[in-house]
Amino acid sequence: MGQIPILGRLASAAVGALLGSAIGGPAGGVVGAAAIPLMEAAIERDRRGMESVRSLADQAAAQNHMTPDELAAHAQSSDPRLNLAAVATRAAWNTLSQTKVDALARVLAEGFADQAQLDRSWLLACTIEELEAPHVRILAMMVRQPDLASAQGLLWDQSSLMRGLPELASGIIPLMSTLTRLGLTYLPGVYGGSGIGPWAHSEFGLEVLRYLSDMAQPTTDIPSTG
Repeated sequence: MGQIPILGRLASAAVGALLGSAIGGPAGGVVGAAAIPLMEAAIERDRRGMESVRSLADQAAAQNHMTPDELAAHAQSSDPRLNLAAVATRAAWNTLSQTKVDALARVLAEGFADQAQLDRSWLLACTIEELEAPHVRILAMMVRQPDLASAQGLLWDQSSLMRGLPELASGIIPLMSTLTRLGLTYLPGVYGGSGIGPWAHSEFGLEVLRYLSDMAQPTTDIPSTG
């Protein structure tokens, strides 16, 4: 374990030297040396990605009473399982959120445990991959704080969302665009058409929020869809 930081420094130093030689001359050497901390950060990011994938595999295997090797073999037993495993693994690698890794592990385990759940699990994994904390905070507010909604019957217009989360005010439209594209919120037909609200949360939004509730504060119970 002690060799990992040393190897990381050697790797980043080598890349820095190559960068310096590519630029050429003393100035290139200075630029190459300056790049070493950034390369170390990139190496650390890759190490975190590997840890996330390992956590994903360990959790999903444990939930299905398998070893990680058995889980990997099961993933390759059919194309739908392979697709699900690929999406979940890519999403785990690309996130620094343990909550997302935990959610992806649960989704992966559910899909592998029940053939009938594969399509649903794939959709959930694809959706979770695209969500970050600001998306989840907005969705959680829409579900948990209906008293903040606009006067149009639990619908949320841009102003009510900005009042509830003023720190996200400038990003409300792009955040809601993602939530609506993923089917977690929607524009009710009677009001829809403009693309800028008002919005309502969907049943699918409730389902996804249950997997990611730890990314939103405060944590409270999420209503059941059943």
